[in-house]
Amino acid sequence: MQNCIKNMTTEEFKRKLNEASGVILPLASMEQLGLHGPLGADVMVADYVAPLIAEKAGMLFSETIPFGDALEMSDYAGTVSIPTEVLGSFYYNAASSYFRSGAKRIIFLMTHSLNSRAADYAARRLYSEGRDACLLDWWKAVTLGAPGIVEDLEYGCGHGGEMITSVIMAISSENVHPERSSNEIPENGFCTLVKHIYGGGNPCTVYGNFHDYSISGTWGNVMLASAEKGNRLIVKAIDLLVSELKETERK
Repeated sequence: MQNCIKNMTTEEFKRKLNEASGVILPLASMEQLGLHGPLGADVMVADYVAPLIAEKAGMLFSETIPFGDALEMSDYAGTVSIPTEVLGSFYYNAASSYFRSGAKRIIFLMTHSLNSRAADYAARRLYSEGRDACLLDWWKAVTLGAPGIVEDLEYGCGHGGEMITSVIMAISSENVHPERSSNEIPENGFCTLVKHIYGGGNPCTVYGNFHDYSISGTWGNVMLASAEKGNRLIVKAIDLLVSELKETERK
């Protein structure tokens, strides 16, 4: 992969960085994905889509940071959760290193949406120093492309549901086991919690744990998922994110 920083020598990196419009820094998570999905799903997604976005956007991409903010599910076995304040400083310093090398722009590509708190801190701090940094939320982009593809209209875009499972099946089908899913319906109060979730439009924000929603940590009809749907979702999400990058590029 010609845009992959880890494969470059220092001189190659300097030359290609000068030609590139920015550097993509993928931010993932190691976390539970119910009874049917792999712990490294977000890492797999980041490793798969970062090169594709970088190629279309004329950027370089860095190695994926595999651990993220997974506090709300940290008691599920195998989940690794790093505090937001630690991640914020980590992201800031990683990005600053690339800026010191001459990067024009840093793109925090989040394949785990809860990393947004830390990435937002880093990007705001970088902007105050005259740096150009922005956030891309992979799963928000996939959700925007879900209508007409995802069949479970009520819970299909939820954690480990039809949408996410389809994307993982398209990337690494051998690590997904839909037949093991309990296809849970969320617990009572789920809709109220979602209505008041962090980052939404409601003036009142409340907090919870994934155990407030389900036993397995996922919900929805996973048996509707397919690699074919996942490939369609991936193409639409990449096109949307590349378009957003081009629209927000500072001239």
